[in-house]
Amino acid sequence: MQKPPMTTTNNIQLQSVKDLHKDHHQRSVKKQVLISLSILILLITATILLILYGKGYRLFVQHGEPTISKTGILNISSDPNGAQVFIDGHLTTATNNSLNLTPGTYSITIVKDGYLDWKKDFQIQKEVVSNAFATLYPKAPSLQSISTFGIKSAILDPTGTKLAFNIASRSALQNGIYVYDMTSHSFPILAGQSSTTQIVN
Repeated sequence: MQKPPMTTTNNIQLQSVKDLHKDHHQRSVKKQVLISLSILILLITATILLILYGKGYRLFVQHGEPTISKTGILNISSDPNGAQVFIDGHLTTATNNSLNLTPGTYSITIVKDGYLDWKKDFQIQKEVVSNAFATLYPKAPSLQSISTFGIKSAILDPTGTKLAFNIASRSALQNGIYVYDMTSHSFPILAGQSSTTQIVN
């Protein structure tokens, strides 16, 4: 039996279906390529931003306009720690922290309740790490004697970190010249403690 010949309408419909299938396939391929390119561009952009961030570049808003500039690092620490850090009069962070700052001169003030304020100006340069260490002194320090044997004379060294004193008592074992290290945090009550060293009998 012979198949009936295909009509022109059937040919047109078949061609139309093929064209639709081909068009759908092309759009699907274009969509996949577009998604792949978008992901690739996103990964490249993220990598570049991470590299710039690691090199010290930061986004700042200056005079109402966003700018990207290279920064310097300021390490801020204090003894005792946990003090407030004011940069140019604005509370910024607490001590034992690092800040990225644009190059320039900054007034750093470190404040803690019960202690005298510490203030210093710092010149921040790009790609340079600056260290700010503040020793905070109590507003009302406790006064203690460094010896109970009676000090005849005391002399402070030029650096202001050591105190030499002479003890003359009835006990010949305690007599001599002592040096007290004032950078130590334990203030001795008696001569001969760890912060005080007898150098001459």
